[in-house]
Amino acid sequence: MSLQKYRDLAREAESSSEYWMDVAISDFARELHALMKQRQVTNAQLARLLGVRRQFITKLLGGANVTLGTMAKLAMALDAVVRVHLERKEDRRADQGVVVDFARHKARAGKPAVAMARDSATDTVTMNWGR
Repeated sequence: MSLQKYRDLAREAESSSEYWMDVAISDFARELHALMKQRQVTNAQLARLLGVRRQFITKLLGGANVTLGTMAKLAMALDAVVRVHLERKEDRRADQGVVVDFARHKARAGKPAVAMARDSATDTVTMNWGR
């Protein structure tokens, strides 16, 4: 598949709510992991604080769907808070990136199962073929 087709696929994905939900979940998981690392909290320790299994924390850090209530509980366990904000798509900083796992969605036949990141400022697409 050509790079142009991947760019077209990324543009098409950006028009769906599922794409932007995946972006928000990915952002939260990345920030949660960074805070855990900063505070030197392991998955097992966070699980104990919340009274859940370690596998649940691992699943969330992997980008599993998470409710706002669960986000708040995770944040509070790390002495933090969740803040939700809106930004224009075109204002999203290039260094934040946008990563979406197309395989996770109920992809239409013929669509690739690949994680892609598109930088709209430079119109470049980065593909991750394996996780």
